[in-house]
Parts: sequence; structure tokens; C-alpha cells
Amino acid sequence: MAIQTKATLESCLVQLKNAGCDFNDVFKVNVYLTDLANWPEFNRIYLGFMPKPLPVRTAVQAGLLHNFLVEVDMWAAKP
Repeated sequence: MAIQTKATLESCLVQLKNAGCDFNDVFKVNVYLTDLANWPEFNRIYLGFMPKPLPVRTAVQAGLLHNFLVEVDMWAAKP
């Protein structure tokens, strides 16, 4: 879970930078976990990446492709 969470958030940052944004520009995050019991571990890592104030979040349990444990999408607005 930790490895996938870090890789997912790093990938999100790359995509944000490609659009001229970063985590400071994120206002909404959707988190998809195969098991909501993994929320505490996900959240611990997430808090190390995201600046405050934290964006609004939604977390849901979902079936994901392949062996994925976590999927994240972020909404951001350019400054």
C-alpha cells in the first residue's frame, strides 16, 4: 500500500506540473481504495505530500484494475 500510494501521488504531481500546477493548486481529491481498512496508511502518506490547507476529499472503496490498491484523481485550478 505504501509503495503504491507514494507512486500514485508522485504521478499526480508530474501530471499537475505538466499543466502548470502543483499540489498547492489542488482543490478536490477523489481517493479509490480496494479496501477502506487501508485508509490510515494512505492518509499518513498523503499528509506528507499535501500542503495545508488540505483540499476537500472523497474516499470510496472500489474494485480497481490489475493489482492496484489505490487510485487518486485530483482537481486543480491554475493560479
